[in-house]
Amino acid sequence: MNTLLKSTAATVIGKGCLSSDHRSAATGLDPAFMISKNGGNFANPAAGASVMTEIASTGWYKFVLGATDTNTVGPLLIRGTHATMDNIEVVYEVVETMTASLCGTGSTECEVTVKTTGGTAIADCKVWLSTDNDQSNPIVIPQYTSLTGVVTFLLDADGTHYIHCRKSGYSFMEASWTPTVGVPDYTASIGDAVSVVSTAASDMAFLTRTIASVKRHLDEPTLNAKYTDDILIGMIGEAYTNVISEVNRSQTNPVVGRTLVTVAESTYVYSLPYHTGTIVAVYTEDTTSGLRYFWTSRGPFCQSGRGLVVEGKTIRLQPGLISAGTVLTVEFIPGGAASLNMGRITSIAGDKTSVVLPASPTLGSLDGHVDAYVGCMIRIGLGSTLVEERLITAYDRATMTATLDTAIAWTDVSMPYYEIAPQIYNGMDHVVALYLAYWVAGVEGHPVRNARLERMYQNAMRNLRLDGFYSRLDTATDHRPDGPNYHRYRRMR
Repeated sequence: MNTLLKSTAATVIGKGCLSSDHRSAATGLDPAFMISKNGGNFANPAAGASVMTEIASTGWYKFVLGATDTNTVGPLLIRGTHATMDNIEVVYEVVETMTASLCGTGSTECEVTVKTTGGTAIADCKVWLSTDNDQSNPIVIPQYTSLTGVVTFLLDADGTHYIHCRKSGYSFMEASWTPTVGVPDYTASIGDAVSVVSTAASDMAFLTRTIASVKRHLDEPTLNAKYTDDILIGMIGEAYTNVISEVNRSQTNPVVGRTLVTVAESTYVYSLPYHTGTIVAVYTEDTTSGLRYFWTSRGPFCQSGRGLVVEGKTIRLQPGLISAGTVLTVEFIPGGAASLNMGRITSIAGDKTSVVLPASPTLGSLDGHVDAYVGCMIRIGLGSTLVEERLITAYDRATMTATLDTAIAWTDVSMPYYEIAPQIYNGMDHVVALYLAYWVAGVEGHPVRNARLERMYQNAMRNLRLDGFYSRLDTATDHRPDGPNYHRYRRMR
């Protein structure tokens, strides 16, 4: 049964058939419109005597109900009548307006209303709270606002509570309030709609190309789509990791990510980004000659100590092994992906070695993990004639500042579009999209589409593997040695 929200305007539709054969579309008519609320007598809508409007000479007719027409919970029957056609009769169910779920461990029910700075309620906005203004340390499970921008939490009526919001297409300012028993509610007018990414930038971006491919493979409707862009972006990060693993299985030189570790005085333990997988190599690079000097652990029983040890996502250095100020490059197989996103850069540093990301990107959202984007690739200048890719060597989640490995050459006064996306070339987005579409089709229970997408994905992966094999045919079957004859490395112990 079709559902309508109580006291909310809505458009209702119905199909008209000629009474002569009860089958042919009744076109060009003006059916009189009436409604019945919760089993009551038929009557005119709140607007008075009315007629339905035909949709483009199709025999389908529509009428826009007002908030008063839907103010009664229960079945709402609409009827359209005309002398030359069978009655149009459709049943709708009017339900209470949806609200976000209550959560929290306190005893005071507190409503937070999220609005734009202009006072417009923001629906379906993710909201969570903290007491230390650290968005990665929530005190409640994130909730989503209702159609009127309201979300309700159960809190203790004491102390300052900081509000954190996230919704694609919006940026949000900081806000806080102290709930009390007498005044527990708060209205946060902190949102601003961000500009839509230009078509040219969208066409060049990995994320938008991949999303478009997935929807095309799944035949996802443009209107009332089940999978939003934000949902698909999260799934792309997971699919990308699996595809990269498949590609690396047959590669002599695997696809890797890189992060930089600067050795500090009297510091011997260094954490790597949370998306780091298997460590491929740790080395220092001579900026003059370009030679790379690799570091490996000594044996577990070496009397001189183990030197450098990799433990999961942590590097431990033996005191005195490496001088302070030395920059170690860590190459790793991606074990995941930080939250992918796309939007417009807020500002660029004077020396052009760092950029500030928007609080609410146009697509996706910022990752709240410490050093979340360290080792990730950022593409800057999407949609322009100058697109630059840079490695992010440091990331401050408080200021949303990403430090780049080398300065960018952007000179335009307007800020460029960017995306933080996997380190892959154009064309592999096709493989990622196929894998993701195959995955979703399986979850949704579409066996025929799932089987076809699986075959397409397997063929695409086969082509990638063959490309990797034949591009290095002379060494494709060789095992990568741990010695000086391997063309990529010069190893120092």
